Amino acid sequence: LTWLGADNGLYCYNKDSQFVENEITELCKGSRIRHVGMTSDGELLISSYSDISQVRVTPDNKITVWTMKDGLAGLKCRVSIKTSDGKYYVGTTQGLSIIEKDGSINSLTRKDGFENEFIMSLYEDPKGQIWVGTDGGGIYVLKDEQIVKHFNSDNGLAGNVIFKTLPIEGSGFWITTGTGISKYNEESDTFSNLNSANGLGTDSVFQMICDYTQTVWMTSNK
Repeated sequence: LTWLGADNGLYCYNKDSQFVENEITELCKGSRIRHVGMTSDGELLISSYSDISQVRVTPDNKITVWTMKDGLAGLKCRVSIKTSDGKYYVGTTQGLSIIEKDGSINSLTRKDGFENEFIMSLYEDPKGQIWVGTDGGGIYVLKDEQIVKHFNSDNGLAGNVIFKTLPIEGSGFWITTGTGISKYNEESDTFSNLNSANGLGTDSVFQMICDYTQTVWMTSNK
């Protein structure tokens, strides 16, 4: 199945490109879907700006909905991932919520070190660190649910509005921002940046996708 998130709901298509209506699309009808992701163990994660803030669908079609009533930091969920240790990280416009394996929710906000609480992107690196991109505060690195690093334009990042984070095989880890793209250099803990000033042709890069030929495709404001 192929899943598409839109401003008015979730759309599902089968292998013949035919629209499929089901319990999940019905649940999401009319909701502004901001992110749809599939976990490594086949769970569907749906983040939305609506009263069904964060949805999880298991491979056996068991549906779970998390909202602020359950402990999420905010009503509007922008992105979510399931980590290698079985936790769910949910980025909201009012902070980062971590759904523990026992179902309890721990939220990190400004009081916990986030200068900007609007979470835009989430990525787990091979070390189990979670890279948390924000809408104006740069990117934070978490280990064991604690902030261990913070990068922004003052210490080398291309920009402070973070759209996506992406590993590219053989080329390291990349971050797309509102003012260019940054490649993270792990050995030196620094960044190499590309933007309109040095040949990229644009500044705001929303996403990078690497295809099977190792060609990178980028969507931008140009």
